[in-house]
Amino acid sequence: MPMGDQPIRLYPQIYEAWLAEKPKMIPGGPLELRPVEDLEDPNAVFLEPYSVISSKLPKHYAEKLIIFGHHNEFKGFKIWVTPKDYDYLLMAHQTHLDGSFFDIEGREFDNYPHFHELDLYNCRPSGEPGTRRIVSSELYCEITSNDLLDVFLDYYHFEDGRTDRVRLPKRPTHRQEKIV
Repeated sequence: MPMGDQPIRLYPQIYEAWLAEKPKMIPGGPLELRPVEDLEDPNAVFLEPYSVISSKLPKHYAEKLIIFGHHNEFKGFKIWVTPKDYDYLLMAHQTHLDGSFFDIEGREFDNYPHFHELDLYNCRPSGEPGTRRIVSSELYCEITSNDLLDVFLDYYHFEDGRTDRVRLPKRPTHRQEKIV
């Protein structure tokens, strides 16, 4: 889980309480997606890091908690919630190109949007946490980046001050001028 030395262990009960925490506050919102300037794809967006406030996580995790996202040309938009300098606590993937996967309900999916949660009850032989894949009923094939972020924020009870849905950013229209 951590990329460096883990100062304190994150116990499964604490993690599960954090998942259920309502709301998880994101000050400085509402969140806004920004276009990736060199790509024409309207889904090519990124989400700058925003702090996340939690009363359920231990101080070391809570003080460094951020949400951010970026576009990968081949794998689509991904969202992370993580303490800075650590691996994820939550993730969202717009696609899944690495073969089929099973969600926590045992349903099999191929290339489908999904969320990743830590599974601290089922660790890998290395001691690293396992992964649970969540497919919410709100997710759909070929989901847009803004809808993925919207569903993710709602599903995990993040509050960023928004009053409407997340929107894709408007891209500047470039007109080629005639060379004389």
